[in-house]
Amino acid sequence: MKVIQVPNHTLNYVALIFNVRAGSSLDPPGKEGLAYATANMLQRGTARFNREQVADELDFVGTGINVSVGSEGVQLFADCATSNLPGLLDILGEVLTAPSFDEVELEKLKRQTLAEIHEMRDSDSGLAAYFFSALVHEGHRYAPPARGYESTIASITRDDVLEFYRKHYRRASFVIGLAGDLTPDAVSQVLAATVDRLPAGRPLPATPPVPPGTDGLDVLLVTKPERSQAQVAIGQKAVAGADPRFLPATVAVTGFGGTFTSVLVREIREKRGWSYGVGAALAPGRYTGTFRIRYAPKLADVAEAIPLTLDLLRQLRTDGLPAEHLDFARSYLVNQHPFSIDTPVHKLDFLMTLHLTGRPESQVRTFVDDVLSITDEQATSALSSFLQPDRSRIVVVGDASLQDVLVKLPGIARFRTVQFDHDGPLPTR
Repeated sequence: MKVIQVPNHTLNYVALIFNVRAGSSLDPPGKEGLAYATANMLQRGTARFNREQVADELDFVGTGINVSVGSEGVQLFADCATSNLPGLLDILGEVLTAPSFDEVELEKLKRQTLAEIHEMRDSDSGLAAYFFSALVHEGHRYAPPARGYESTIASITRDDVLEFYRKHYRRASFVIGLAGDLTPDAVSQVLAATVDRLPAGRPLPATPPVPPGTDGLDVLLVTKPERSQAQVAIGQKAVAGADPRFLPATVAVTGFGGTFTSVLVREIREKRGWSYGVGAALAPGRYTGTFRIRYAPKLADVAEAIPLTLDLLRQLRTDGLPAEHLDFARSYLVNQHPFSIDTPVHKLDFLMTLHLTGRPESQVRTFVDDVLSITDEQATSALSSFLQPDRSRIVVVGDASLQDVLVKLPGIARFRTVQFDHDGPLPTR
């Protein structure tokens, strides 16, 4: 168990974050969505309170519990006035240590989760992100969506949820963040009321690496009728947060596609007008990361936009970026950093992210100097060391007519197509 604190006594306010390594990558095959169901069942009834009573108790102390589930972990967030902390701890302790996992509530949650999946399909950009993750992580436990598949949600039982909870909600798996008006005694009270009541457990082993996948371009067309625009996602597996290349590569990616003046934005948006929204970013995890470019051209522009993007990536890998773009990227990152630590909660969130992705927590203080010390050569070398444009994973959400364009991409090794409401792992061919 790890505890991270950001004390601040200027406001009558406290915030609590509980992150537990019980994410969707731990879902058993055929039970995808189990981690999501378990986390979201925590506040749907406890040993003392039913779902409505839990909501009433939280409302009484002026808060709620926000739950988010990713592949690597689950996070619960709650905040309140300092004077209401005892009441919050009373109900939060119940939620974390004595959930009832009521059968009726589980069935309601499963129906709600199915509705969320259907709602996600209304968003073309959401579909592109969903299928891009599935394609980049294909063959790995990170590939399935956190909510699970329609076909697996139905199979999740109360016994499954109870077993998952008993196995993974252990003190050793928790990282706890505390911010605001908290004395040392109050911190002890938080721990005593919550995680100290759980069994100790053992830290989980490292997640195995994502397999390399197919040589050449791997292209997935997600067909959705009556589209005038396509959503395009291009990228690949990248370095983990703990990798020393991550921060230098972040400078390079920011200069390439992370600002309105970056190379990618200039070529796609300004010069050619193919897409208003365009960008590139690195997303670090603890054991792996992703590099993704996204934009939304008209269907008629897809045939030119993707090859140009791949050419820009090849040029980036071999030649790097002009010094002025890297200078601007460093300045941009430095100027944005204060917004990451301008409040106790923001600073706590930044520290939690550093810890969970394996980066030194001292970077909350050294970030500016670290970024400014990165040379052009270090930024270019870091990105070039893992960037493989000719092995890009490409997802296009759009009309089925795009197949004729995509199968002709030079260097394509595999082409597949699925409908936008495809359920389950990607087809192998």
